[in-house]
Amino acid sequence: MRGVGTLLIGYLSLTTIGDWEPWAGDVRDEWVIEEWEEWGELIINACEPGWHDLLLEKAIPYLLERGFQGLFLDNVDMAEEFPWMADALVQLVAEIRERWPDLFLVQNRGFCVLNRTSSLIDALLFEDFGTFYNFTSGRYEKLSDEELSWLREQAEELVRLRATYGLTVLALAYADPSDPVMMEDYMSYVNSLAAGYGFIPYVADVNITYINLAYARPGETGSLTPPDHSPVLIALALGLAIPAISSLAWSATRKRKPGV
Repeated sequence: MRGVGTLLIGYLSLTTIGDWEPWAGDVRDEWVIEEWEEWGELIINACEPGWHDLLLEKAIPYLLERGFQGLFLDNVDMAEEFPWMADALVQLVAEIRERWPDLFLVQNRGFCVLNRTSSLIDALLFEDFGTFYNFTSGRYEKLSDEELSWLREQAEELVRLRATYGLTVLALAYADPSDPVMMEDYMSYVNSLAAGYGFIPYVADVNITYINLAYARPGETGSLTPPDHSPVLIALALGLAIPAISSLAWSATRKRKPGV
């Protein structure tokens, strides 16, 4: 899987656990807050010292032993739903950075703590960037005007943080791969929106199983061609769509409406 200019990024949720994760059996019942029915996972209290120890002593070493060069830190935005987790999540990211200073760290959303984690991470994934999957309606949709306004506010703040900390910003959006008209429309929309901020776009299905080769072979897909970026960053964006790397399966990232 590894090639010239490619980074292998391992998936690590900081606030949830799925039974597919090799360390799931070590999670204690008292750490669990509630079930996350949409994804069949459990929400974990990130304030638990034992949870920190499990991630630092078992989960991350497991990933690194399998050749991953960085971590995709998912579900940091649980701090928006459970504000009392915020300090513990910032501490956890800081502990990861201190222990593994050379790892490439990608944080998914988590805008409420981003001012405190920006100096600790290398990249930020802005999920649901322009389009998202509505679990209530069962459809892929574009953001409403109100949601788009919120997105632009966050994007402007990301531009500021990028200038200060040198962050790479990835923009992930969703569309139905079986609907070519929608896919072309949504890709054009997301690519244009991302270009306005200098973000790196990518559009896939909600389960991150569709590998969108329009972003891997620029110049071969006509109107679907995204902006040109370095091979490293294209590979990083594409890597989020690979359903399995080595023996570790990827989990789909957290899906929620912006601002919720």
